[in-house]
Amino acid sequence: MGGGILGAGAALALAERGHDVVLQERDALGSAMTARAAGVLSTMTWHDDEYRLIAENRARIGEVISLAMIEGVPHARSAWRPEGSVLVARGDGLAALDDVQDRLERHSEEPERLGHREASAEFPSLAFFPGEEVLVAQEDGVIEAGDLFTVLRARLAAEGVAVEERREATLPVAGGSVTGHDAVVAAGGAWTAGLLRDAGIRLPLASFRTQLASLELPRGGSTPIVHDAVHGFYARPEAEDTVLAGDGTRLTPHDPETYDTNPDAAFREHVALGITRRFARGEEARWRAGWAGLCVGTPDRRPLCGRVPGVDGLFVLTGDNGFGLMRGLALGERLADAVGGRADPDLDPGRFGPEAPLRFPLREGFSL
Repeated sequence: MGGGILGAGAALALAERGHDVVLQERDALGSAMTARAAGVLSTMTWHDDEYRLIAENRARIGEVISLAMIEGVPHARSAWRPEGSVLVARGDGLAALDDVQDRLERHSEEPERLGHREASAEFPSLAFFPGEEVLVAQEDGVIEAGDLFTVLRARLAAEGVAVEERREATLPVAGGSVTGHDAVVAAGGAWTAGLLRDAGIRLPLASFRTQLASLELPRGGSTPIVHDAVHGFYARPEAEDTVLAGDGTRLTPHDPETYDTNPDAAFREHVALGITRRFARGEEARWRAGWAGLCVGTPDRRPLCGRVPGVDGLFVLTGDNGFGLMRGLALGERLADAVGGRADPDLDPGRFGPEAPLRFPLREGFSL
């Protein structure tokens, strides 16, 4: 239940392992929060476990796209494109830069560390300043969610998944077990907590609001992905003369039925400041569009992926903390593992115990 990147990833992984799968989505596949994502896949992470998930996801995307290209699926080639990333820091932030560099090197990546002059010469579309250092990762990339869902829809059909769109549904749970199916996976993104709650099940989940902007910027598409720890924003090339920029996160709970989908004034100002300072021609940037989406957090910032305690046959996949496209297909594989009896204890939905907190501090990123 749920046709975003997590639900589609789980459905595909389960079907590939021989299960008969029905995928239900309340609207159209990939049209809700997944469509509002930035589409950045970056290996510049703060935890080894997250690095492994992202690396698995990158490989899985490549596999799915390769199969789609062989089958002649439209837009398969444009669903993913390699794009280098730069992480910019200075002062106290250099210790984090050291940590990310060490992780990349331990996992056989080959990052490059540059001073501000070297970085300015290598990336003339960006501006760097004395005291700043730049870490460059070449194995990152951009996911175009719409094109990826064209690929996933074709792959789901090829694997025999029955897709039911615009289907409002409730969890088929009665008497401590699912009914009518051998197993049910609740992967409804920001709506998962409500689905579970309607069935009398409470898990520690909360949805928080993030914002993203599309801006016109001369030759913006020639820039790498930018993670700016100095000015607190990120940006990635969108088209030849446009970029997407984000990090207007509001770490307070929001209801998916009533949250404000429009960007607020403070976010617009924050993005304008970051773009102006970091891009060589940033003062020429012009606002095109902006929007807000919801991310789902957990108390320890790790996803819930596995069997729901106390309910036979019910599984959940949610809590990606805003990185669904970056980890979704890999988490779909982990969910299929759990259905097959090989659950990951670090992602076990029951790991918080019977007294799991329903209110907790929201934080970005992956568990440290």
